[in-house]
Amino acid sequence: MKLIIFGLHTRCGTTSLVKSFAQSSSLEMYEEPFNHGVNERLDRPRYEQMSFQDSYKILSDKYDGIKTFMMHPKPERTHDETFEYNKKLIKKSPNVIMMYRSHWVWAHISEHMSWAYSRLVYPPKYIWQPEQLIGEERNKFFSMKRPPINIANMIAKYNHVKQYKQKYEKIGHRVVLLDYDKYFSDHSIHAVFKSTIESIGADILNDKWKTLLSPDRKMNNGEAYEKLIPNYNKVIEYENQLLL
Repeated sequence: MKLIIFGLHTRCGTTSLVKSFAQSSSLEMYEEPFNHGVNERLDRPRYEQMSFQDSYKILSDKYDGIKTFMMHPKPERTHDETFEYNKKLIKKSPNVIMMYRSHWVWAHISEHMSWAYSRLVYPPKYIWQPEQLIGEERNKFFSMKRPPINIANMIAKYNHVKQYKQKYEKIGHRVVLLDYDKYFSDHSIHAVFKSTIESIGADILNDKWKTLLSPDRKMNNGEAYEKLIPNYNKVIEYENQLLL
């Protein structure tokens, strides 16, 4: 396997990056092979139920790279078991990218917007990328009032994410750390995409990656959040305290 892209947490930019490699390069990518929900929905093999040796062999024989999460909740594994599994993946892969958001509060706010929306509409629908927001859906998403964010839960979740980020940093094995807030703010992510393609020896096939990695595609919309989340102003007081 030539490339593994890890997301430390949700809303960290990994989906845009893996789609860029999948749609604009000669690399054969697999998105979230260990996400049981996605696998069930698409009738894929349940890799998270296999042993490391079995799943790694199948994936590395069939794909050039995968995107997964550092700590994705799974019925079959605890976070510590997932860590040990991912550590083996990292040590077997020549190119490893880990993405996160240093201003983690914004990732949490964005996830709350989608999580709450999915529980307010019928049938439930989780919005995680801009192209899902078309016409009336977009108007509804950016006008529907959300419940307040549970701040104690937000802090606890941050501490958990930070703990695992520190554990992964200690592995110290060819891991490129990318901060979404830095690399998506000034198009630096474009240079990462091109240099990764070059180091792997793959080809860029088209320009779709430029759109997929554009900062304009972010789900962030501060003005809407302020109007729709009752305790928004209280939440962003933690912006510079909960840093990764």
